[in-house]
Amino acid sequence: MADPLAHWNDILTILAFAVAATTGYFQIQDFRKRPAQPSLIHAINPEFRSRSLGESDGLREASFNFSVEMENKGRNGFSVSRVTFTPQHGDPAEVELQDGEQSDATQFDGHASRELSFRGTTTLPNSHPDEIVATIEVETPAGNDSLQTTFTCLERR
Repeated sequence: MADPLAHWNDILTILAFAVAATTGYFQIQDFRKRPAQPSLIHAINPEFRSRSLGESDGLREASFNFSVEMENKGRNGFSVSRVTFTPQHGDPAEVELQDGEQSDATQFDGHASRELSFRGTTTLPNSHPDEIVATIEVETPAGNDSLQTTFTCLERR
């Protein structure tokens, strides 16, 4: 005759496996649903140089250089699709990665952070101050984030 305890042991083993498999399935689904969470931490060395475009129009061309520390707080990855900055004086402008940055530098894995360097140009009024507050905005498929920082003029020509 079979041992009744062995029968219950088999039933408990099968039940424990079913609970573990069900729990694992739902944890994997939760892991896949965790969206990327792009975030700008802070700007590093925000600076610009400006030069006159001519006496008659009252405008100057300004070249902006800055780095930002970005972080992905989510589990899924994302890529930076567009970065713009909008100065308090002057026109909004799109910026691009500095020369020497890798083409895959804008790819962020889950729980990753990185420093990216950008440059861009815009026009400013001739009477612009030496410190300009600008908003940096990053657009990603996972969402947008913005950061306000002060750019310091290094040179006027």
